[in-house]
Amino acid sequence: MKQKKDAASSRTPLKCLNPFYDAFLVPVRRAVEELLAAYVHGSYNLPPLLSRYDLATRVYYQPASRFPYERESYSTKLSDLKDPLKRAALAEVMAENLTFLLVRGAEPQDLTSNLCLLNQMSGTILATILERNYLNTLNINQAKSQIILSLSQTHNAELWRELEQVINQTFR
Repeated sequence: MKQKKDAASSRTPLKCLNPFYDAFLVPVRRAVEELLAAYVHGSYNLPPLLSRYDLATRVYYQPASRFPYERESYSTKLSDLKDPLKRAALAEVMAENLTFLLVRGAEPQDLTSNLCLLNQMSGTILATILERNYLNTLNINQAKSQIILSLSQTHNAELWRELEQVINQTFR
């Protein structure tokens, strides 16, 4: 048992070296917490989205091991996530993994606009982003486009309904 404890203590979580990581993490964590709360209340079927991006897994580096990368999966069962501690642990690992993906393609001159849009991201918008993207395509630019689209549709829902009717009539 002591040997296992020593092995666990020598592992370190992988870190993102992108300078925007810490700034992006706060709004992403808030949106993830909203998404998990909606899942617990029955609004979303979250496990397929999480497995699609492998968001419920934390990766550790263990230098003394023959296989230096160790994965730790977190439960996404609805019954487990009703426990606030388990939900908080999953929210933390999800926020970290999503932030790793979102900082890809981030440019220094866009930091202010990126943060402004990420602060507008809700759990609902995050679910839409996860549904419409893939692991290799999700980055800040894809997320910004979806956030802007979602916000504009919410802001003027009547205009968007009219636009969709025109498009549907045109392409029949």
